[in-house]
Amino acid sequence: MSVLLARLALSPGRAVGAETLMDDLWSDGPPAGGADTLRRLVSRTRARMLEHGLAIGPTAVGGGYRLDVPPDEVDAHAFERLAADGARLLREHAPERAVETLEEALALWRGAPFGGVGADFARQEAPRLEDLRLAAAEDRIEALSRTGDPTGLVPELRTLCAAHPIRERCHGLLMRVLHETGQNGAALAAYEDLRRALSEELGADPSPWIGELHAEILRDRTPSPARGWSNPYLTRFVGRREELVSIDGLMDRTRLVTLLGPGGVGKTRLAAEYADRTAAARVCFVELAPLREGDSLVEAVAATLSVGNAPLAAPGRDRTARLVSALSAAPTLLVLDNCEHLLDTAADLAIRLLGSCPDLNVLTTSREPLAADGEGLVRVEPLEVPGDASEGASRGDGGEAVAMFVELASLARPGFAVDADNAGAVAEICRRLDGLPLGIELAAARTRSMTVQQIARHLNERFRLLSGPRRVGSARHRTLRAVLDWTWNLLTEHERLLARRLSVLPGGVTMSSAQEIGGSSGVSAADVPFLLSSLTDKSLLVAVESPWEEPRHRLMETPRVYLEERLRESGEEGRVRDAAARYFADLAEDSFTMLLGCDQPRGLAILDTEHDNLLESVRHACRGGDAASAVRTVTALSWYWVIRGRYEEADRWFGELDRHPDALTRSARTVSAAVRSILPRPAAGPQAETESLEEEPPGSGRAGAMDSGVRPPREGHAGAGAYVTGQPAIDAAVLADYPPLAMITPNHRLLAGDHEGVRADAETALAHPHRWVRAAGRATFALVAEAAGDAARAEQDTEAAVADFRELGDLWTTAQLAAALAGFRSARGDVDSAVASLRWALDLERSLGASERFTPILNRLGGELIRAGRADEAEGVFWEALNASEAPTAEHRIMSLTGLADLALLRGRTADARDLLARARHLLVGPLADSDYLRVVILCREGALALAEDVPERARATALRAWEAAGLLGVAAVRAEAAELLADTLWHAGDPEGAIRALGAATGIRGRRDDGSPRVRALVRALARALGEDGFERGYGEGVSGAAPPPG
Repeated sequence: MSVLLARLALSPGRAVGAETLMDDLWSDGPPAGGADTLRRLVSRTRARMLEHGLAIGPTAVGGGYRLDVPPDEVDAHAFERLAADGARLLREHAPERAVETLEEALALWRGAPFGGVGADFARQEAPRLEDLRLAAAEDRIEALSRTGDPTGLVPELRTLCAAHPIRERCHGLLMRVLHETGQNGAALAAYEDLRRALSEELGADPSPWIGELHAEILRDRTPSPARGWSNPYLTRFVGRREELVSIDGLMDRTRLVTLLGPGGVGKTRLAAEYADRTAAARVCFVELAPLREGDSLVEAVAATLSVGNAPLAAPGRDRTARLVSALSAAPTLLVLDNCEHLLDTAADLAIRLLGSCPDLNVLTTSREPLAADGEGLVRVEPLEVPGDASEGASRGDGGEAVAMFVELASLARPGFAVDADNAGAVAEICRRLDGLPLGIELAAARTRSMTVQQIARHLNERFRLLSGPRRVGSARHRTLRAVLDWTWNLLTEHERLLARRLSVLPGGVTMSSAQEIGGSSGVSAADVPFLLSSLTDKSLLVAVESPWEEPRHRLMETPRVYLEERLRESGEEGRVRDAAARYFADLAEDSFTMLLGCDQPRGLAILDTEHDNLLESVRHACRGGDAASAVRTVTALSWYWVIRGRYEEADRWFGELDRHPDALTRSARTVSAAVRSILPRPAAGPQAETESLEEEPPGSGRAGAMDSGVRPPREGHAGAGAYVTGQPAIDAAVLADYPPLAMITPNHRLLAGDHEGVRADAETALAHPHRWVRAAGRATFALVAEAAGDAARAEQDTEAAVADFRELGDLWTTAQLAAALAGFRSARGDVDSAVASLRWALDLERSLGASERFTPILNRLGGELIRAGRADEAEGVFWEALNASEAPTAEHRIMSLTGLADLALLRGRTADARDLLARARHLLVGPLADSDYLRVVILCREGALALAEDVPERARATALRAWEAAGLLGVAAVRAEAAELLADTLWHAGDPEGAIRALGAATGIRGRRDDGSPRVRALVRALARALGEDGFERGYGEGVSGAAPPPG
């Protein structure tokens, strides 16, 4: 009887033919009267089952017999189903649920299958079930390894491997777990055990995937998480396994891949999931939806990477060159999301960046291909839907669309599940929505207040376009519009009014902006908070992180465009956009005031967050005739753009205002001219440098304060050449409107050599009633003193300006001047105070989130620590700069490497110094800003290296090249450093007279002898001994006065 039951249980609910049963029950052949014997066995078995209260048969059916039990009441079948479900959940990256399901499956095992049944069918079936059990056990272990610390899995895996010495998967799991827990030696030993067992038993080698895992462990390369970006999606990712594999495959063949598909199909979500899994060291995810034709895509990418927060100007720096530098710093995945409205611009930028950055991959999403050479396409199709209204849905395997609906509906309505009653409706919803994720998401959200049957009926009434014969554009676009039409029809009249008005805010919405822009003509401001909550519940608004206490929401782009059309149809678009322009003009002016005082961090956070909305309001104001609002907004934003280094924005929008001269006030014209005068000149373009710097002539580009501090700029501005000496002093009334003019205009005059004009500006500012303007006047007097060679007075005035701005609470300007103060203090030998000033400036910058400025200040700090004799600290600081969370640009990496080279020379490690300088030289290849300045920096270190290696002729020749190149820059500190190197080389060449004149020239250039420099102090002592007091003073004085310049 047990053999008969076992055989029938293999086919529960299905008839097994009598001939098959006789063959399976009696392997040696059926007994005489086999059919009668089988009938009697069946009868006895049925009676025994009834004695135990089991009316399950066997029942005669046609020419065979059937056991009347559902498959899930047979352990073997229940196990197979649960094991398959667990494996599916593991593939879909739901490890917690996979563990639960697989443990339920394995709990059904109570020993060997078919225990006590020796028939052939049992001996054939048992190994298959054992293999399934082993696979389920391995799936469970893999799922557990993804949910926490895998250390506790090692004993169980070792037991499995010992029982199955040639089974690759359990050995691979053991190797992976040992590797992830830091036991690389044990992982390699596990590989060796497997390799030996396979060789001895099968004469075979491990499979390629095991070999790749072995190689990974040998390299000790555990995939590092993506830095600089985190996946914003909170819900579980459903399906898309084939698409993810396709992206990976294409990325192996090309470095530009586009996810192609209609709006709402899930391209952005798929891109985010791929970015979350990538092994790239960094992910830069750029949303292009807020941009319009003519906007700077480079600016958008640069802002995401925090490339650009330089001081008032960074002479000669082209933003694209700096972007290339940043993207070249580490293997990076750049995601450009929503490219369809900027196809040419996106394609051009992607090709340029890929051509210059060998470690860059670009993933784009678009409704159309970019049509760029080498572009790989992955078509993102709608999710898989069930073929029949209920088939599969009730069993939980109705396809990806059903899985997504169930996942989201269970969040909206806890406890929701698919059962026999609602499976048909769920399948119908998913099928009628074509498996589009946006439609499924909106439908699932309605389960809060509707049954799925009601949703299905409503869908049938509202979305006739889904299955109707009439075409409006493409079928997918029609389907997406139907989803949004349905959502629109479910809104109340007040919700519709507010939703369509919020469409003018591509950068998000706060309570206050919703009340000011949406709360009129049918919507009271008091109702707005409740309407925002309702729109969020209905999935039109998404809650996003806010940098301050006020909650923030945003419209997904496709619904926003749809609502824009509804706004246009309503006839109130002009009025709503005018309200937005006025609101954001007020916001910009209020935030500008915050930037000048103790509310500066909040002001920056507001402008960072509202930037897209501000620019949208300016676009409308310029197009719609309200140019006055555009003038107000752009003027107020300009100082923010200076602080954040977004120079192209300032140049573009002030240029746009030039098209509306009648709207420009006198104050606005003055601000526009002044701000544009300090914007950096674009770099000359890509360079192809392959020769050593020791052999190349100096370039002719302009260098700036790229790494010489964070004080307001001194040279190399785009507008310097247009300045006319003798222009009138700044008007006091204009200064009251725009206080930063008190800092900008004197710097511009100084570039043109108008020292009297600078002094006049300083006096005007110092007498002004505005506290910020008076503090800027102090800083301007420091410029006057420094230009006159009075370093002591310059330091004194800078200290006073620092105190004034600190009292005002202007952290950014305080940081700029604190770093400048560090230079004065260091030059007079007080390096400890210089270090303290730089640490303070660093803390101030960090408090403002100006991450890109961390690196140059860290490099300055490292240099001062060397001068202070704290070499170990300096080394740590330089490495911190190189490994900053926001990868430094190539320019800043060069400064870090040259700082480490200084350290190596100090420690007598000339080979290390040469290697570091070679790495720095290598970074000069390509489109690089400040290249001439950086050449001089490296040349000075190469000259010092030649001295350390006792090659005086090479040292002198290198020093002369550095001096000649520095002379073209106009940067006093760089020229002085080159002169000091020349003095050192002349001294080592046996020319003390030439050396003392060169040292004096350095002092004359800088305005003070650099007593903080160990090299300068050593030279002073050596030359004083060699020349005597009279000879030293005479030669030094000639050098300071310029009567005897360094030999050229």
